[in-house]
Parts: sequence; structure tokens; C-alpha cells
Amino acid sequence: MTSALSIKKSTFNDIGGFNESIISGQDLDLLIRFGLEKTVVFNPAITCYYDKTVQNSLSKENHQESKYMLFNSFKDEEKNNSSLHLYLTLNRYSLAIQCKRAKNKTTLKKLLPEIDTSLLNWKQRLLLHTPSSLVILLKKIHLFLISKGVYISSYK
Repeated sequence: MTSALSIKKSTFNDIGGFNESIISGQDLDLLIRFGLEKTVVFNPAITCYYDKTVQNSLSKENHQESKYMLFNSFKDEEKNNSSLHLYLTLNRYSLAIQCKRAKNKTTLKKLLPEIDTSLLNWKQRLLLHTPSSLVILLKKIHLFLISKGVYISSYK
């Protein structure tokens, strides 16, 4: 599942539209730039799902380095905006877990020192220190539990 964003076309144009130089994460970049200038309201309702059967979908590819650079492009804004800092910290955490699952040690090594672990819960901190092989196994167990109607999250 994913979130959806609805904004006026004039506002979209005012904040510069999509940054087409970003391979993956144009929506995150747009949302962050929008949030720096406007008020963002989230609705927790599921509004759409990824269709994972689509061939060549960006959601199937690993773009960890691209997302790492995207999150770091807001370093200056993040210093004076605690909400943005929390948002990017949670996204960096999520990216670190993706790197562990993809065995992307290069991006993970750069990313880990930049995560403000004081903003993470104990489960998230534990997963950051868990070896990649165990994170991969835990994800398989996680998916099995979901198939049985049990949902456990590191975010809760």
C-alpha cells in the first residue's frame, strides 16, 4: 500500500513540480518541498495499493543510493524543522532496513551514522543492529504472519 497526494495544479507548479532528475522518490521529494511551504494533512485510510505484477515497476527495483541522496538533499532544512527531521529519520530507518534486505553494504554504511536513533523505538533500534541475514529471515516470518492475519510492525 502507499499514500496518495492531491494538490492544486497551480501549487504543484509553484513548488517546481516533480524533480525529473530523481530516479526513484520523486513523490517524496515533492511531498517534502510541499510540506516546507504548505500545511500537509495525512489521512491514515488506505487509498491505493501497488500492483506488484507490473513488469519494470520502479517499486520492484532497489534505488537505495538515490533515496539516500534524496534524504540528504534536505539537510539544511532539517536542522531547523523538527517535524522534517523526524520524517527523514523514519525514512532513513526504513531505507536502512531495505539496504539490509538487499545486502547493500555500501549505502548502509553511509546511512547508519546519519540516523538519529533517539527518535526510534526499541524495536527499530534493535533491527538496525541486527545482521542482514537475520533481517531477511525476520521479513519472511513477518510475511508469513501477515498471511495468517497477524500484523506486527516495528513502527508500533
